[in-house]
Amino acid sequence: MGPNGFSKNCSTSNLTCFFSNLQCASSYTVQVRSQDSLCISVPIQTAATTGPCDPVNVTSVLQCGSDKATVYWVEGAGAVAYTVLAQEGGSHQYASCRSNNTSCELNQLQCGKVYNLSVLAEDATCNSTGGTTGTMMTAPCSPSIQSSTLTCGNSSALLTWTPVDGATGFIVNATAGNGHSVSCSSHTASCSLTDLLCGQIYSASVTARGNQCDSPPGPSANITTTPCSPVVTSKEYDCGTSTAVISWPYAAGTIRFLAWVAGEGYRDSCQTTNTSCMFRNLPCGLDFNLTVQAQGAECNSSISASESLQTVPCAPENVSTTTLCTTHSALITWVGSPGAVGHNVTVTGQDGHTHLCHTNSTTCHLTDLHCGETYSVTATSYSRTCTGIQSAPSSFRAATLLCLLLVRTAPSLGLQ
Repeated sequence: MGPNGFSKNCSTSNLTCFFSNLQCASSYTVQVRSQDSLCISVPIQTAATTGPCDPVNVTSVLQCGSDKATVYWVEGAGAVAYTVLAQEGGSHQYASCRSNNTSCELNQLQCGKVYNLSVLAEDATCNSTGGTTGTMMTAPCSPSIQSSTLTCGNSSALLTWTPVDGATGFIVNATAGNGHSVSCSSHTASCSLTDLLCGQIYSASVTARGNQCDSPPGPSANITTTPCSPVVTSKEYDCGTSTAVISWPYAAGTIRFLAWVAGEGYRDSCQTTNTSCMFRNLPCGLDFNLTVQAQGAECNSSISASESLQTVPCAPENVSTTTLCTTHSALITWVGSPGAVGHNVTVTGQDGHTHLCHTNSTTCHLTDLHCGETYSVTATSYSRTCTGIQSAPSSFRAATLLCLLLVRTAPSLGLQ
């Protein structure tokens, strides 16, 4: 007999009886009588209290950033203590904790798992039934980056990573050595980082978003961006050997450099792992453009702004001389060299008599020549930076005395 008029009978020839569907945490009175074929004994009586009721309203709260969760419930009648069991779905792995109040902390939970929760109420002798009262999903595991691929020409990189269970989305954070940060988010296992700076090494990691908590950032991976375009910082030119040396600073992420010299039908290149290049035997009299490109493992930089270089002027050509009898002089002409700003002409006689002429044109008028003397003529062009190549020598003979006499007496002799 029990609460609310509950009453049940059991007749048996054994020494036990089983009563079901009793209310939890309730007191019952039990009477037992023995009988034979004629009589029934006086009853004996005892009291029995059923086990505690199951807790209700079981909830759980993850402790983000750890492997812990706190489970809460409303107390079950008759309980003096509680045991929480968290069974990893589909396995025989458990986490558990015990408490004298209405909350308990579970430890050493695995990431990305669904746990079935049950809470057992205890008294001095019995436990409640402890049926499954809910589920709990832990924070996703940390994703690991599988690959990163630069997209050449637009300062971006495509990252992929391992999918993880329980993730509702992903966020990628990347920070360069100079402090510049970029990020991207995705609902799939790939994402493109944009606006990356050239010549930087970014440290990137992926975080998986969860319903209650996010995963810790996954292992970091380095992204080396496209090298920055080099800047030619120095150029040296040797007029005597027509050799140019250009230099530039190192660009991070570069595995080699490619430099060019080009102008008016001539082109040469130099590939190097250093930060300078030498160009030998450049043609004379040309204006060149010097450019450099940094080459990375995946992408190349844009070509640098060009630097100009003017090579030594070529030797003047077609040097010719016209002697002028009447004035003891000669007119020397030649074809100038591109890039020349002036010319030096040297006229040397066999007797050592020398004339020098400096001009920015392509003619030179020499006077006071020695009569009948043979002279050697050379012309040299010069630019603002170099003295050019000397022309092949040519020779002429100054007017003779007979020439001068004829010129002077021609009018009196009726000659023209």
